[in-house]
Amino acid sequence: IVNVTRNFRQQCFWAIAAVSKSTLPNRQNRAKEILAELSESKDMGTFLKTAHDLCASLVKICNHPLKESSANPEFMRSLNAMCPFNIIVPIQSSLNVTLPSGNGPVDSLFPVDLPTIHAFRPEVEIMPSLQKPKKITSIGNDNQNYIFLCKPKDDLRKDAR
Repeated sequence: IVNVTRNFRQQCFWAIAAVSKSTLPNRQNRAKEILAELSESKDMGTFLKTAHDLCASLVKICNHPLKESSANPEFMRSLNAMCPFNIIVPIQSSLNVTLPSGNGPVDSLFPVDLPTIHAFRPEVEIMPSLQKPKKITSIGNDNQNYIFLCKPKDDLRKDAR
């Protein structure tokens, strides 16, 4: 896992970040071991520090007791102060491996020029459901909008369907 992550840090980061927040101690500890080994490299350590800061901010948004949608809460200003992030937007097309057909050479397993997180829109929308997740919008370096759903204490994989 460590070697794969070294080669494909952008894609692997999102999976490891999710496992590091697992409620199962074995998974959480394994993710910490992987991240500790990866951090030994200066280049990877810098990337992981930035990625950790982004995740910590997103978790903070999840847990913030905002009662209604807001135009520019403090936590969004803090998040934007850290931008831009040299981290890909976690969309399916950026995270799925594309294997070559036939016996041809492997040029690239992932598309090139993947969008990265450039900034976040200041608005936070509270969704009208039981969990009251917060919907925020990131702006990619391609000037496209990408939605993040910040949902506290829940497994977002259920929402990926």
